[in-house]
Amino acid sequence: MTVTEIAHITLRSPSTEAFVAAATKSLPIQDSWFEARHGSTSPFRAVERGAAFFQQLEDPTKILITAHWAAVDEHKAWIASDENKIAFGALFHLIDLDQTDYFHVEDSAMFPVSILGADNTVVRITRFVVQQEDKAFWEERFCDYLTASGGSGGWRIEDDPEQPESTVQFVTVGPSRGQPGDAQENTRMMLSPGTDLEKKFLSISTRHYRQLF
Repeated sequence: MTVTEIAHITLRSPSTEAFVAAATKSLPIQDSWFEARHGSTSPFRAVERGAAFFQQLEDPTKILITAHWAAVDEHKAWIASDENKIAFGALFHLIDLDQTDYFHVEDSAMFPVSILGADNTVVRITRFVVQQEDKAFWEERFCDYLTASGGSGGWRIEDDPEQPESTVQFVTVGPSRGQPGDAQENTRMMLSPGTDLEKKFLSISTRHYRQLF
């Protein structure tokens, strides 16, 4: 079951120059680790694995790191590897480790080549919080909206410490249709207010990101 890594980190400085210089060197190291693990016949290049760095438009100190993994355990194997210590160790002094939001989205590959291979693409990530008991209803009804919006989505695997245990979180990724704050970017409006689906979510948050390199 493919999972998507969603990791939000916070830069210590508003400047991204040093971070980009170090991050650019990290992806080829991860590529080589993938190739050694899976062989050259499997996709191992960053763009094929959904691996990228994005900068949030609402708060430029927020960086999004993404990647597709065969399972959460594969990601854990990468984190524990010597290659990871080399690839991402150079980034640690540039980020605030206390402000990290890190999780996986189940059964999803949310950053395809159509997104990562495009120039200057802005994507939006939206999180819907719903009651656990409404999970099946939400998933069934939400497919139509997701198809119409040109995005993809799935359930967050790890619990969100900021949400009650009785809730679950559905995460979507898709191309931005306008600038942050535009009416057409208001996902709540796009869900047809007053419908059964719109009534089911408890909260919603959307952020926009542009790929760094």
